Amino acid sequence: LSAIQASRVAAALRSDSSLTVELVPGHYGEFTVLVEGNEVLSAGAIAVLGILPSIRVVREAIDRSRTP
Repeated sequence: LSAIQASRVAAALRSDSSLTVELVPGHYGEFTVLVEGNEVLSAGAIAVLGILPSIRVVREAIDRSRTP
C-alpha cells in the first residue's frame, strides 16, 4: 500500500512544473520527502502500519521548505 500512496503523491507533485520528482524505493514502512537533499517530511514509525501523509500534507511541507 505504501508504494501505491508514494506513486500517487509523486504523480500529483509532477503536475507542478516547477518540481522535479524522483521516487526512490526505500525500506518497508519508510516514507520520507526530501527537497534539495533536505528532509522536509517523514511519516515516522506509524508508516509501518500503512498510515502515510496525504498529498495535501506533503505539498504543504514542500511549500514550507521553499518559502524564504
